[in-house]
Amino acid sequence: MIEDVSLAAPLKVRALLDQAAMGEAAVQGLIARQEPAMLRALTQSELRGELRARRAALRAVVSARAFSLTAAQEARVDGCDDAAELDAWVRRAVTAARVEDALGE
Repeated sequence: MIEDVSLAAPLKVRALLDQAAMGEAAVQGLIARQEPAMLRALTQSELRGELRARRAALRAVVSARAFSLTAAQEARVDGCDDAAELDAWVRRAVTAARVEDALGE
């Protein structure tokens, strides 16, 4: 283990010898020193994950209601990057008579 004031986090010697470990150590170092680009990337990744989860929730409700999405509706759901809109679709899908009603079509 290498510890130095110039390092934001200790560096394992193995990381210097193993390419995969070096990548992990570099990422952890960037996070530890609160590197803005790394924090932006993490935030964007978290947002993409949240949107994927909301889309999955919508599809689960639609499926549980024995509805199905058309190809155009699938594309619309996949293209939606607005968490509030996805949440609204999920809420409406719970009671909607048709998928079109849930998606506000």
